[in-house]
Amino acid sequence: MGSKKQKTGGRAAGTPNKRTLEAIEVFGEYDFCPLEKLLERLKSPGISDELFTSTCLKLLDFKFPKRKAVEHSFGMLDRPVEELIAEAKHIIQNFEKGLENGL
Repeated sequence: MGSKKQKTGGRAAGTPNKRTLEAIEVFGEYDFCPLEKLLERLKSPGISDELFTSTCLKLLDFKFPKRKAVEHSFGMLDRPVEELIAEAKHIIQNFEKGLENGL
């Protein structure tokens, strides 16, 4: 496996590529919206339930994008949880003793 390198150059994140910009421009020139056309077609009486359902399921990804799993990284988790709990209890006990002694 290769090592991960920091990205240098290229487009900034979220910037459309040349092909996307060209498509947007052409759609604008012809006042064409693919989603509107698709929805018009889906409303037509001759469309099968299977096609309607499968198309709607595919379009859900645009309305509700899938989320990536979030990984949490806590530097101290390379130790057993029981050890961390014991250490936390020890710290709390010392803190409480310090309060009792007026520190």
